[in-house]
Amino acid sequence: MDNPLQTMKERLDLVATPTVCPGLFPLGSLESRAAARVLALTKGQGQEFTPDLGLAVADPLTWLQQHTRTRDNHWRESGAKSPYRPFPDKPYFRPILEVILSCPVSFIEKSRDMMMSWFCVGYFTHSAMTS
Repeated sequence: MDNPLQTMKERLDLVATPTVCPGLFPLGSLESRAAARVLALTKGQGQEFTPDLGLAVADPLTWLQQHTRTRDNHWRESGAKSPYRPFPDKPYFRPILEVILSCPVSFIEKSRDMMMSWFCVGYFTHSAMTS
């Protein structure tokens, strides 16, 4: 069985190259379909397919933390300027993502403050957009 950490690193390294194209991935793979979709969208909008965009397509955690915002209903009490904040960078998100990617069925025991429900919703949203 492939090492999920190495496989993820290889996927990220390949997608993060500036010359990424669907043909670099196995035919019909999640990565090739996602790269083709992003390439078509960026060409249609006159944008360039950047390494940053490629990394967001390949890695759900990068997409969540750099390209989405969460709404904090208690933003005034915490002194924030806006109710919208970047998705947090918790130390346990990467290991949980690796478990989700390597095991088809995963059980996650959590408390309310861990943001795991939002993390899972973000993962599945990313998966739906890129597959």
